[in-house]
Amino acid sequence: MSDYTKLTDFRVKDYLASGDPDKLVTGAELDAEFEAIEAAIASKTEDIETVVTVDLPAGSNTFSAGFGSEVSTLTDGATVAIDADLSNVFYWNPTGASRTLSFPTNLKEGQEIIVVIRNGVTGGGLTITYGSGWQKATGADVQPTQTEDAIDVIRARCVTNTAVLYIVSMTKNYVNV
Repeated sequence: MSDYTKLTDFRVKDYLASGDPDKLVTGAELDAEFEAIEAAIASKTEDIETVVTVDLPAGSNTFSAGFGSEVSTLTDGATVAIDADLSNVFYWNPTGASRTLSFPTNLKEGQEIIVVIRNGVTGGGLTITYGSGWQKATGADVQPTQTEDAIDVIRARCVTNTAVLYIVSMTKNYVNV
């Protein structure tokens, strides 16, 4: 990246006496100036991404176009915590038969939470208890596939009250196609 530096001081030429050959502006001088300007401009356009790329502050952000989320791995234990500030997408590999999925902390209105579960329980006997605030449709089955290494996906959305998270779907037993 280079800055434009003037090659010819044209103002000095104004003070020269008429008829002085140095008073003339030559095509070579103009070409050199235009090339210097062109080089400076060309070197700046590559930095445009740096200028428009910004790190959004933590907190509530609204997007009007698609974006990707980093996948955050949940720490397995009897009670599994979700920090909604870390991501919208979480991966969990429970290894114990009975787990409580806590209500997410730092949840924002409109935020969608996706939890990908790989049933790591030997024999697949995983049971999930949902912490206070999780809501499901009447009759909805929100228990994981009872097969070891099965992959299930919970999709939930916070609408207007950050104390309620609606389970929109639980898609079960993903397999390779």
